[in-house]
Amino acid sequence: MSGSSAPTVNRIAGIVTFTIGGTPYNASDVTWKPSVPTRSWLKDQTGIPGYKEMPETGYISGTLRDAQGFSVAAIANKTNATVVVQQANGKPVYGSGLVNTEATELNTAEGQFKVKFEGPDVTDEVPSV
Repeated sequence: MSGSSAPTVNRIAGIVTFTIGGTPYNASDVTWKPSVPTRSWLKDQTGIPGYKEMPETGYISGTLRDAQGFSVAAIANKTNATVVVQQANGKPVYGSGLVNTEATELNTAEGQFKVKFEGPDVTDEVPSV
């Protein structure tokens, strides 16, 4: 069954699905980072009293393929977007309330453009209903 997109027991990387607001897009080079705080130790001359924790945005990014029927400009201007990536191993990645922060530039030789959706809610944990 060549070309099947169903996850297998041994598949851990490769095929993904990429949707923005429920609309699927052809994507490659997909990466993501969860919205988890960054931590660093606080150091005094007398010792280490503890650490600080700062909020950090997560992101879902990738290279999308241009096609008839959708506007690159509309994707570039997306705010409050929901982005879902289904990874090759079957694990979904969810992002909600995201904004596209990548300066969209279309490569016409390949018909591709990059997107980077960032926000405070990117996770691979199943959202509670």
